[in-house]
Amino acid sequence: MNNYQTIFMSLFLIALFSASPLSASVSRTIAHTQEKMSGSRSHSLGNTNPVLIGDINASLINPASLNSVDTMPFSFSQLTIMGEFDYNVLSLSYPFDIPLSFLNARLKKQRISLGLNYGSVALNQIPQTILLNNEIWQVDSFKGGFQLVDFTSGTSFYDVFGLNAISLGTGLKFISSQISSFKAAGYGLDIGVIGSRFIDYHQLNSLHAGLAFHNILSSPIRYNSSNNKGILPTKAYLGLRADLYSDMLSLFLNNDQNGINLGAEYQLQENIVLRGSRASSSYNAGVGIIFDRISSGFSANDYTMRLDYNYQYNAYPFHKEPSHSFTFSILGNARPKPPLILSPYAEQLIINEPTIMLSGVGPKNTALQVYNNDTLARSTLTSKFGTWKIPRLDLNQGRNDLHIIAFDVTKELSNKSNVVTVFSDLISPTFNVNIKPKNNTYIVSVTANEQLDWLTGKIDNMALTFTQTNPQSQFKPVNPLLPSHWVSEFTAPDHLKNHAYLPKEMSMLYFQGSDLASNQSQLLQFPFFLQMDYPKDKHVHYKKTIRCIGSISPLISQLSINDHRIYIDQDLNFSISLELEAGKNLIPIQLTPTEGDDIYSYIRILRLKTFPDLTRRTKGKREIEFLATLGVLDSDFDNLFHPKKVVTRDYITKLMVLLMGETELKNPEYDLFFDVPKDHPYAPYILVAIDQGLMFAFPDGTFKPDQGLTLTEVVMMLVNAGIIDDVEVEEEAEGEYLTRAGLAEFLAYTPSYELKIERLINWEAGYDRPTQ
Repeated sequence: MNNYQTIFMSLFLIALFSASPLSASVSRTIAHTQEKMSGSRSHSLGNTNPVLIGDINASLINPASLNSVDTMPFSFSQLTIMGEFDYNVLSLSYPFDIPLSFLNARLKKQRISLGLNYGSVALNQIPQTILLNNEIWQVDSFKGGFQLVDFTSGTSFYDVFGLNAISLGTGLKFISSQISSFKAAGYGLDIGVIGSRFIDYHQLNSLHAGLAFHNILSSPIRYNSSNNKGILPTKAYLGLRADLYSDMLSLFLNNDQNGINLGAEYQLQENIVLRGSRASSSYNAGVGIIFDRISSGFSANDYTMRLDYNYQYNAYPFHKEPSHSFTFSILGNARPKPPLILSPYAEQLIINEPTIMLSGVGPKNTALQVYNNDTLARSTLTSKFGTWKIPRLDLNQGRNDLHIIAFDVTKELSNKSNVVTVFSDLISPTFNVNIKPKNNTYIVSVTANEQLDWLTGKIDNMALTFTQTNPQSQFKPVNPLLPSHWVSEFTAPDHLKNHAYLPKEMSMLYFQGSDLASNQSQLLQFPFFLQMDYPKDKHVHYKKTIRCIGSISPLISQLSINDHRIYIDQDLNFSISLELEAGKNLIPIQLTPTEGDDIYSYIRILRLKTFPDLTRRTKGKREIEFLATLGVLDSDFDNLFHPKKVVTRDYITKLMVLLMGETELKNPEYDLFFDVPKDHPYAPYILVAIDQGLMFAFPDGTFKPDQGLTLTEVVMMLVNAGIIDDVEVEEEAEGEYLTRAGLAEFLAYTPSYELKIERLINWEAGYDRPTQ
């Protein structure tokens, strides 16, 4: 039993057993004429029988009798008691469905039957008498009676509280009374319940119990022009019913104001029903004749009608004054009662199974046709109790609108049952992702091809929270086949902010979601936004050119590197060759997404200058490359460094001229010295050094360009030139000349060049990068 039914039943039972009349303080109770305002069938079976199911003629006795009404029945009843009292009752009912849900639970349409009853009882020519001289004299006559208008409602729940069916009903009535010129009016509230249980024990088919309370709430009735007042009496009616022999025979036991009634109803033929009952002071005998498939003349439908008659024999002293009642009823369309799908309970559900189990109730021993999207899917039969079950009904992928129709070759098809919509979803959802950068904020938009139960995501180790932009929760029922849109907005982490250095590994955006049928998608990933396979940020390179190789996200429409627009192949890969300067190189990368602002990233590349004759085993290799990159050291004219070669006067001359920043070199027009002809490779540098006072010739007129130098001599020359500060060096052995590798090792650790090298290899300084 679902939550809604539990609460509904609890409130009903509380009202049933705790209510009391509002007018309990009134001293006089008026006659309860409502007991007689029922149909002939009810009169034949105990008059106040509260277990007549689906019979609007009994709705004034128990409003729960409306539970099985499925078309618009109509009835008129007349009862004449002892030739004096005439009761007339007019009843009609109309069923409809209302949607019920509880705390956003599954939606279900509940069948509710509304009824309207009008009843009247009148007695005319009542003698008006006076007492005069101890004699009674009639001076006039008057009339009296009651009129009643009752609004009833009833519904049924199935498989609750251990019962196969339980029916609830309520009635609100307005009563007017007239005695001569005195008139009064009031209201009363009735409630009722009928429970049914299938037995199938030997010849016993089912048991039913009914309970009805009249006037659990009521108003006092005050007569005009008089201080007299009365109350509507509170009445309780209890009844039992047993159905036997495939419902051919029904036995009844119920109470009324005179005691206990025993009754029986027997179906003599398909269209003839015999009835009878015995009470303490009367006997009832009745018959019902059913007329099937009667044309109305005003509708294309045929109708089923029933004529009921009851004869009541009263005990002495009224044995010569029998009562007669007659009822004419239109039971509805002449077709089988429409079946009802009870399971699944919801009007709509979403499953990830290719089949579903259906069960419900319908007309007894009748063929049923099951339709899926208005196409016949299969057939089945109801049991002798009217129950049916289909263990496995194949479903289409997607929407399945299921309904049942009862089929009888002798009658028209029934109206279709309630429709249950089943969405069979066996496929995981798919996503379309778009990321919109805006300043340092990213807006992630995900469009799913169907409605989702949940969607989660993360980028690196940061979880993303998604909200649905077009939720259908306010629309019922939900259509799970409609696309859904989800958005997450987050502030970029430092490595993804604009103008940040490109991460060594591309960030990945991960998604996973589940649809309403609990089909989970795989863990999907999207590149975010560029993967540079080579080179990575903080790359050390030794060549003048470098080839950049990588791939981009499909969310990027255009890529530019170092202000060059890059071609992207169909696999989203790219490559480009770039020229590098010696030292620090900042490579700008511009990404243009499909939507949103451009994204800028950078790669830092340190290009070190090296020489072909330097190997891993070369002493001072690291210092040579650093100083060569800074422009302090250079190769010979053969592009080799010759690290083991002795530092000579011409080599140090060239070094000092370059370090002094002299760039305007020219070839001399004459021989500079005896040992330095004008075409000497170092002649331009020696000329500048002599002119600037950096170097001097020997007294014998020679320059001795090939003469080796010691570390002390080199330091003195560099100090005199102002290139380095004066430093103390250890005294060398005689003839211990300084090699070029030794010069590099010495210069690299002098204060001025050590600082320059530290700045050269510092990745966090010296790169001109915008901060925003």
